[in-house]
Amino acid sequence: MVRGRVHPGGHGRDEPVIKLDDLTAATGATKAMVELYVALGLLPKPVVGRDGETTSASVFPSGATARIRAIDALRKQGLNLVDISLKLRDEPLPAGEDDEPRRT
Repeated sequence: MVRGRVHPGGHGRDEPVIKLDDLTAATGATKAMVELYVALGLLPKPVVGRDGETTSASVFPSGATARIRAIDALRKQGLNLVDISLKLRDEPLPAGEDDEPRRT
């Protein structure tokens, strides 16, 4: 898995990041679900950063992995995405965690 560091939002601080493909592999979420979570404000908008190779890729803070897992847990408890959005809107994105693919 390729990880990198970017200055998200121009805040001047390096943060670990994860590419979209790696994020979906780590969480089992589809790209469409990630895009929906961004549209609902559950995840921050991705930024374009260096992926450690020669190309650029859209990346998310590595805490997006934990956020998607929290969303999944709340959905399993019966909450809909609107309720989850209300519940999580004031919570900061969790610190990054192990981004290894989810085993099913």
